[in-house]
Amino acid sequence: MDDVEPSAEFDTIDLTETNEVFEEGRKPEKDDRVKLAAFQCVICMDDCSNLTVTVCGHLYCASCLHRSIHGHATKGQCPMCRHDMKPQESYNSKAKKYWPLELKLMTATRKGKRKANTLS
Repeated sequence: MDDVEPSAEFDTIDLTETNEVFEEGRKPEKDDRVKLAAFQCVICMDDCSNLTVTVCGHLYCASCLHRSIHGHATKGQCPMCRHDMKPQESYNSKAKKYWPLELKLMTATRKGKRKANTLS
């Protein structure tokens, strides 16, 4: 190996006798996680119970969303953005465009973690 001599372009830092904390170490870590417990239903203005998500991504209490979708003023539309929530003809009669969030999260976490079918 070649011996490399220190040059003017490199700085030497002695870490054995320093009490200095670098700026990056002083900053608290930013927590970007979304806390579902902090969501409030925009219909009842209360903490969400049985959190439900629509195809457009809005979150509501399951009972509030059900009442709103089947109400006369916003029949079949998302209460927030008025996105159409009526089942399409290609869906069967029991299909809907909103799901309990627990089911959606469970499906997302299980996706790709199933054992492959083995041929006998």
